Amino acid sequence: MLPIMNSETNKISMAFSPMLAIIKEAPFIADSERLIDMKFLMRQSLSVEDNKRRDEELIKWHHQAELHDIWAPNFNDSKWRSWMFGTLLHLRLFISKTKPENRCQCRDRLITTPNDHWPECARGEEFRTRIKNETEKQNIRRVAQTFRDVSQRQEVLDALTNEELCTLHLRITHARSRRNL
Repeated sequence: MLPIMNSETNKISMAFSPMLAIIKEAPFIADSERLIDMKFLMRQSLSVEDNKRRDEELIKWHHQAELHDIWAPNFNDSKWRSWMFGTLLHLRLFISKTKPENRCQCRDRLITTPNDHWPECARGEEFRTRIKNETEKQNIRRVAQTFRDVSQRQEVLDALTNEELCTLHLRITHARSRRNL
């Protein structure tokens, strides 16, 4: 049953009242309320940052709904944000009935992207941290490569002051001595 979003929220809550009753009686209702803040996600705000944060959350839950075979609206629909109400309720139902350790898809299948993990999955957090660290190392290597390439150009070395050149030499010498220990 999909909601027809209009200004009459009573009609919407009436349409979903059986589901709301089930959610209220489920064992993990506190998790569903904590994870999916319906008031924030369905509120229209004038703040650009609030809207950006809300859209990021909605996209995250949209993706999780698709992974768990819960209907989610098409992004091409201009009203997709308001249609997410029903999807979020179904996700809250899933959360309120499912043990925390059983919510992530990684228990049943191989997951290759960090966003496919449930937001509170320990393996997913480890995966996101590892990717972040690898990305950071790649960026540092890229900067080091650029520095090496630029420092081989004589006009760059000529542009440095004596103090800058001495500081650079000391840093490189210190880094080399740490590696040799």
